[in-house]
Amino acid sequence: MNERRGGIRIHVETARTWAPAGSSVPVTIRLANGGPRAVLVRLELLDVERILESTTRPLRPADVSRTIRSRVRLPLVPRHGYGVRVSVEAADGTLMGEASTAIEAIEGWWESPRHAALVEYRNAASGARRARALRDWHVTVAQAYDWMWRHYRYMPPDGADPFRDALGRVVSHHALRSAISAARSVGIATMAYGSVYGAEAEFVQRFPDDRVFGAGGEPLSLGGTFFINDLRAGTHWRRTLLQEYTRAMRHVPFAGIHMDTYGPPWHAIAADGQDVAFRELYPGLIADAAQQVGSIRGGRVLFN
Repeated sequence: MNERRGGIRIHVETARTWAPAGSSVPVTIRLANGGPRAVLVRLELLDVERILESTTRPLRPADVSRTIRSRVRLPLVPRHGYGVRVSVEAADGTLMGEASTAIEAIEGWWESPRHAALVEYRNAASGARRARALRDWHVTVAQAYDWMWRHYRYMPPDGADPFRDALGRVVSHHALRSAISAARSVGIATMAYGSVYGAEAEFVQRFPDDRVFGAGGEPLSLGGTFFINDLRAGTHWRRTLLQEYTRAMRHVPFAGIHMDTYGPPWHAIAADGQDVAFRELYPGLIADAAQQVGSIRGGRVLFN
């Protein structure tokens, strides 16, 4: 957070969006335009209005426009949020300005998932910069949306980088990895978007029995671009989907898979004539995905 009062500008940030209880967390304070006077900089850790920890540092006039690096130690209390406040006082005790931010004591992002989405993977430097900036919004988990070559095959078959996805967008997995690394450095996990509902036309042309159909016999799709597929246990599409989740985890340093389905249709007819009630299939699919993804670096799944 930034604040400017009495001519002084204050910015305070924690190194991470969260940290385990009991951790010592780096804090960066930037001061500017303090004027020719000595000041006292106070750093406090707050539980609502209660001050848990307070440190002070006097600064000479020549040092007022500078960067200060300090730390706060989180109490040994699980799943708890804290305020971090910086105040600057003149030698006579007059408050010149305040700025604040927040930090959470949690075991991992899954205890307090606050989401953002990564949507562009063209340039490594800009992608990393945008991912790192999510810290200022206290994001704990980001979804890498539409990062794959196709919905049925996430990695390009020829290993090209960059490549064009199904909608013609330029995607670089080098830039994606840079964004993931930058996000992780500030405590933000990155989940791979993984479509549950279906795949592109060329996939169902090769595997027409993977499709599901409406009451009139028409294949169900999203605008003729992504076709809804059969998710029942043992089906080809379900095996394909789980295999791609595993490949994604092995080839890119994701923290897990963000499983995404569109919503409707709620019911369909499979190629073998059997009724498909999608909501009855999701719990088993989620459990299968969690088991496979969890076996790779302790990955986790979210379902939307």
